[in-house]
Amino acid sequence: MARKRRGTLSRKERKTLRERREMEGELEQGKKATVRSLQHLYGFSEEDVDKYFELVNAEPKWDIIRATRKLMTNIDKGYIKTVGAFEEVLGLYEKWVDEVRASPLAQKVLGTRLDSDTIDKAFFDVESPPEDVEHVEIPGHYDLHHVTVDFYHDMDRFEDGSLNHLRDFGKKLKALFEEGDPAVTRQYVDDFVEELKDDVVECLSGFYKIISPNHLIVREPEYYRVVMERMESVKASYLSLKGKEGVRILSLIPPDGMSRQGVVKRVGKQVCSLEERGANLRLVGNLLATTEEDCRWDLFDTISERPHIVSLYKTLRKEQVSLGEYAKFLLEEGDLKWIHKNETILDTVQHVATQPSQRKAAVFFLRYGAELLFDNQIDELIDVASTYHLSDIVLEEYTAATKAKESNRASAMLAVGKAQLPAGQMRLLRMVLRGVREEELEWVKGCSSEEIVKQLEHSQKAAQTKKSVPITREQVDWYTTMFNSMEALGMPETTRRNVRESYEMLPSPLQGRLRNIWINQRDSLEEFCKDVAEFGETEAYQLILKNRTFFAAYKEQLRSNSGFSKELRKLAVSGSPNVYRDLGKLLQEDVDYPEHLEEVKDAGTLEPTELYGRVVIWGGQYSREAKEKISSAIDVPIEVYDIYNRRKDVKGITDDDVVICVTTSMSHDQYYYLKGYCREHGIGFYHFNRAGQNPLIQFLQEKFSSAA
Repeated sequence: MARKRRGTLSRKERKTLRERREMEGELEQGKKATVRSLQHLYGFSEEDVDKYFELVNAEPKWDIIRATRKLMTNIDKGYIKTVGAFEEVLGLYEKWVDEVRASPLAQKVLGTRLDSDTIDKAFFDVESPPEDVEHVEIPGHYDLHHVTVDFYHDMDRFEDGSLNHLRDFGKKLKALFEEGDPAVTRQYVDDFVEELKDDVVECLSGFYKIISPNHLIVREPEYYRVVMERMESVKASYLSLKGKEGVRILSLIPPDGMSRQGVVKRVGKQVCSLEERGANLRLVGNLLATTEEDCRWDLFDTISERPHIVSLYKTLRKEQVSLGEYAKFLLEEGDLKWIHKNETILDTVQHVATQPSQRKAAVFFLRYGAELLFDNQIDELIDVASTYHLSDIVLEEYTAATKAKESNRASAMLAVGKAQLPAGQMRLLRMVLRGVREEELEWVKGCSSEEIVKQLEHSQKAAQTKKSVPITREQVDWYTTMFNSMEALGMPETTRRNVRESYEMLPSPLQGRLRNIWINQRDSLEEFCKDVAEFGETEAYQLILKNRTFFAAYKEQLRSNSGFSKELRKLAVSGSPNVYRDLGKLLQEDVDYPEHLEEVKDAGTLEPTELYGRVVIWGGQYSREAKEKISSAIDVPIEVYDIYNRRKDVKGITDDDVVICVTTSMSHDQYYYLKGYCREHGIGFYHFNRAGQNPLIQFLQEKFSSAA
């Protein structure tokens, strides 16, 4: 292969160079066209054009956007300086606005109304420009649009010549930072951004899905004010998070059907209460992190009600209890009560663990207490666990015997525990019991504990002992524990069948609601199962189970037995367009009602019999003659606004009007502003997706002839 001579270009390099020169030529051609157009439109000299370009290009809009991004992301120890730099940039913008107001050139542009005819003449400098030429295809169109239309749109956006909403943003974040800390401020900003995106994107969609948050804040002061008002209502709740550990807890808690403000209020209140009562917030976060997301609210509520269980874990972890194991216990078994003792398993674990020598026994109750839930000797077992340093061995042997239905061996082992023998003697007697068959221990019945121990010691030498081996057992899940409890309590077979069917019918994430009813409100179990059977697949009942606020109110309805099922039945078959709102009213809960947003309708779906005071055509590129033909097409008044109209003209549209948006020729900025305005004021807004005057005139005549 011949080597390329130094100084020569390859074919690819020559192509790139040619394309670059072509692009530079087009840019130069466009700049000349823009200069010529400004001279034609406003009578500017070449010197005037240069001065005007310099003024427009000096707009510090991008400086503001960059400073806003830093304000939202650089939240650290030097944040006060960041806020100061942000305010300086806002001052530069206001100074630039003053310069624009003082410039005769800028005021001439701002005071001149443009339309398609004047643009045609400016570009072609002839009375009859070529037909069917889209302005976007003309070199220099975008430059001209930027220094005229986009320029006065920016001025309209900040009509008072200031950026008050951005100054307000900086002041509020600075105050929050000074009252709280960086972690709280970061969380506040993150939530503010999500709220803003939800409001703007849901209302406007499209282009705004890809626009950055700092652009949104600068571009949409109206949405900023609405969202900031909502966020400020929960500012105290953010401060209640008490720093990064509280913020972490908030990040771990799922919405569970609540608004962001609802979640922050509730979590902030509980975090503040936990800190006041001395709970270790970092440990609380660690416990939540090891729990499945759909169970975290239940665990957090349990911890908030009894903060001492956080410090209890610090004791139990010395006996190799993991975070996940402890969290599972709190959720599934901690609140279960012994059938023969008015005390929960958690209460017993707490009581037994107070003595360092008894921690192993406390851990045994934590892991296997559910197996002893119905034992009629639980009082004696707890006494042994509280006082005997080898009680964990006694509990292990006793539980294994009862599980094997060896009541004599279990009673004998309990007697050994009550005797509180030295370690060596206790282990020998345990091996004696392992070497004796159950039927050979019939003599235990009717004997006192002292008599049992004496007899075992007497037969110790004669007995064939077995080597001590660890007892293996599997932990039982909450559903099995619940079902076994129902049998032990003698609940009817029909109730057990209904519970089984409800468990199978509920989706996996919602089965925890059945557990919640069983543990906290057992009297309502049958009524709950009836509702699951009847309403389980309806939208209304699914919302009740998914939304924590609704579920709490629903439990109150079950407790009061107020005939709620009858009202729920009506709602389930009503076909309501907003079940969420109607459920809130039915449950008497003050909740935010998320309205279902409709897609923008095509103009073809517009009702021809609907009476409107005026038809507003917005968008497109029509000459004055075309506008006159469109306006006279029907008897209903028509106003035509093309792509060169001012942003502020939108505010002249009222709820008596209907807006037909010509989407074939319209800027993103103007489209979304118009769409948002119409939605906010309840004005009909329809897409028309065909270019040219004739299709539009034909559509208007078809739709509005009967209305006229």
